[in-house]
Amino acid sequence: MERFIARHRALVSSVLSGFDRLVLRGSLRALRSHLGIYGFLARAGVRLLDFGKFAQETTERVKDAALAEARERGRPVLYLASPRTSKEDLARELLRQQPLAEPGLICAFKAIEPCMRFEYHRSPERNERGLKLRAGKCLYIYHYYLHPEFGFMHLRLQTYLPFDVQVCLNGRQWLAASSCDAGSDSNKPTTVSSGWTLRPWHSSSWMSSCAPHGPLRSMRCESASIRCTSTSFAPRR
Repeated sequence: MERFIARHRALVSSVLSGFDRLVLRGSLRALRSHLGIYGFLARAGVRLLDFGKFAQETTERVKDAALAEARERGRPVLYLASPRTSKEDLARELLRQQPLAEPGLICAFKAIEPCMRFEYHRSPERNERGLKLRAGKCLYIYHYYLHPEFGFMHLRLQTYLPFDVQVCLNGRQWLAASSCDAGSDSNKPTTVSSGWTLRPWHSSSWMSSCAPHGPLRSMRCESASIRCTSTSFAPRR
């Protein structure tokens, strides 16, 4: 990218650098360890032999709570049987068919997908007996939103213990939902959204990192992101 800009520096007026994709993965850390899950069940007064029933009842409560907003607002709730269905494309089509009067929930999807989940194993061997975190499948609920700041985004919730959650933001949508101050001083960096910074080409630190501000910065979670850079060109005269 630097070589490209250097070659066309006479035409480059500014460089826009920010996130293309941002994925935040959150988990209830106490429910991710064997010691934590045993402590949780003890405080809840649940015997290990009753874990399956307790987990299923809790899943039903989580599902009802997760779908409550969609039902209250009359937004579509669909079950997707095929993993080949593009959730993003379907959400955009639903938004086109049922536009929102203001930013908010577009729709909710339900899908059975692979997960890591706790299961109770019976065994005469003491070391093999008890709760084990194993690969399995469970119901996930996807919420697609049109957010006033982040634009088109979605949240993915695992409805079975340990209830992991994933939030996906599209950096370009984030930028599109933000407004750029066209009258700012061209010699100073311009913040056009919480995760994007516009810097003049002659700035010596135009590729400095720009992390999201606000509530995202305080979340304790794993994150993965792909950065992208967009270059604007001055018109020929």
